[in-house]
Amino acid sequence: MLNRSTRMILVLVAVFAACGLGASVEPLYTDNDTASATSSGHLNETEWVLTSLNGNSPVEDSTITLTFPYENDISGCTGCNNYGGRYTINGNDFNISVRGRTYFDCDVPESIMQQEAAYLDVLVSAAAYRVMDDRLEIDNAAGETILTFTRKKEPSIDPDLNETEWVLTSLNGGSPVEESRITLTFAEGSVSGFTGCNYYGDEYTMADEGTLTIPEIAITERLCLMPKGVMPQETAYIEALSDAAAYRVMDDQLEIDNATGETILTFTRKKEPSIDPDLNETEWVLTSLNSGSPVEESRITLTFAEGMVTGFAGCNRYGGEYTIADNGALTIPEIGITLQDCLTPKGVMPQETDYIEAILDAAAYRVMDDRLEIDDAAGETILVFTLKEELLMDPNALEGIEWQLISWNCRSPLEDSTITIAFATGEISGHAGCRDYVGTYEASGDDIWFTSIGMEGLTGLKSEALLKQEAEYTTNLSLATNYRLSEGQLEIFTAPGGVLIYGPVSEEKTSGFEAAFVVVGLIAVAYLLRRRK
Repeated sequence: MLNRSTRMILVLVAVFAACGLGASVEPLYTDNDTASATSSGHLNETEWVLTSLNGNSPVEDSTITLTFPYENDISGCTGCNNYGGRYTINGNDFNISVRGRTYFDCDVPESIMQQEAAYLDVLVSAAAYRVMDDRLEIDNAAGETILTFTRKKEPSIDPDLNETEWVLTSLNGGSPVEESRITLTFAEGSVSGFTGCNYYGDEYTMADEGTLTIPEIAITERLCLMPKGVMPQETAYIEALSDAAAYRVMDDQLEIDNATGETILTFTRKKEPSIDPDLNETEWVLTSLNSGSPVEESRITLTFAEGMVTGFAGCNRYGGEYTIADNGALTIPEIGITLQDCLTPKGVMPQETDYIEAILDAAAYRVMDDRLEIDDAAGETILVFTLKEELLMDPNALEGIEWQLISWNCRSPLEDSTITIAFATGEISGHAGCRDYVGTYEASGDDIWFTSIGMEGLTGLKSEALLKQEAEYTTNLSLATNYRLSEGQLEIFTAPGGVLIYGPVSEEKTSGFEAAFVVVGLIAVAYLLRRRK
């Protein structure tokens, strides 16, 4: 069963480049129901794993998947990159088009990247298919079987593991690095967590209860300098997790063994955070930092939601967990923050450093009507906030302004390229850096999604770099989930964890403006800030 976030992402895949549709031949089915010739009932909500490509077995240690999450939608993984698109069954025609994909340069053998290219080329030549129990075969227009899949098995789920979160207490028999924190979460056949510096995740399998295999682990690529030893510990942890072979859950303790029966990882169950209704689901604006007023024209925010704090530190976005002890003490042990430099307003970067250090020193708090005060361990009030007024998103506020892309997912547009977007009564138009594009959009509250994105004739240099940027931009745009209008900028948030940042187009362009608003999604580029001793 596809999880909710996956289904949400896949249904929004962009239509930006129709690819080689197969020739018209009669689709093949397992039954004689002629009505099924225009139905996707055989495929809808199924997941498959490739077993044969042009008659050959997949490259060793590679996994290629094909998923039909909704009627007429496809998605999958090529062993390195993700892709999405559409399929149609229209009378005697069965066609597949790939309309969006990522372009990661994965650290895998060249044979896997070559296989990826061959698979995508073959996939769009589909002309017929057969579903036979747990087997899917796809033929080309000549009647040759070009792809064979087996149905992906539902993972075995142990209720003692599923929907649980754990904190590491022992790695290869030793204690974790002081002031570091490693977590592990199990949810519906997948694992995820935080290594002390980076975020990681992938699928796990169980042959039966008590056995555990995590064949592949995807991880972000941040370098953390503090605390000392956190990076070697991260490497050792990921290697140990990859060696997992068995597990035991004993009350609030989880032990993981390797194939030789040695206990290599020990965890304790993560405690549910105490939730104060006076803090939960509230958003605040800073009015005092260490008894001084914030830098003029700067803005710092703090939001509490279900055990998490997030906000805007004046230049960068930040976030982390918080806990409230029985005596009302407030602790924010670590903060993840994006890494951008802002030139304006003057003094915003030193203020940001002071603010993050202060939030890490939090020890107690008081909520008094529309005022929040945070004290350090010495009882000194170091932070004062006022309650942020609720902002109701008005979709009409998007219209009448042409927006220019400043950054997306920690990247700036290529030099001498301009990417824009404009909204008008349910329609969008703009320039994607090489060509113009048009499409449609819907917005409700702070939700937004884009459909029918199409490219128009060339209006600029047709270079490979620009065309690749164009494809990546429209793909990101198609994954939009929410938006925000704030401080003269438009932010469009994308799944999973990305953000497109726009500023209004003006005749006078200033690099200072761009630098001031180059911010990115927290999860995509999380960086661990820890208190200096």
